[in-house]
Amino acid sequence: MSDSEESDSFDTDEIEHTLSVTTTLMESMLRDLTNLEARLEALHRPLRDLHVEQLGNIDFLASSPFRNATFQFKNAAVAAAAGLKDDKRYPYHVICKTLRAALIQSGQVTKDGTLTLNTATKQLFGVKEDNISYPVLLGHLRNVLI
Repeated sequence: MSDSEESDSFDTDEIEHTLSVTTTLMESMLRDLTNLEARLEALHRPLRDLHVEQLGNIDFLASSPFRNATFQFKNAAVAAAAGLKDDKRYPYHVICKTLRAALIQSGQVTKDGTLTLNTATKQLFGVKEDNISYPVLLGHLRNVLI
């Protein structure tokens, strides 16, 4: 056997070994990622299902710079439903306050604090469920704000 045949054979064996090790590592990383996703979903679910009164008066929420970030409505109908003008930008906390007041006034807030949305509200926000929590509805603001 010549020196070049030995080095070709050695290189092929080394490449096969490297690929095998890499495949094993990737499979391990995929298992870890799957476990991590499951844990994140388990953490996310309780946050998604919070009710407004469960948040309380948490100081860091009140002092969040995001509360004062301004947004405008994409759709005049959503702005009107919230009791705001569609051609003006509003701070996030003002949008949330007026939206909450509009939901209470229209009778869409149940005794336990969840929302039973009417057809118009579901269509405006792009919500499919009939019953959701207020934080979940706030998540749907991304569909109506710019």
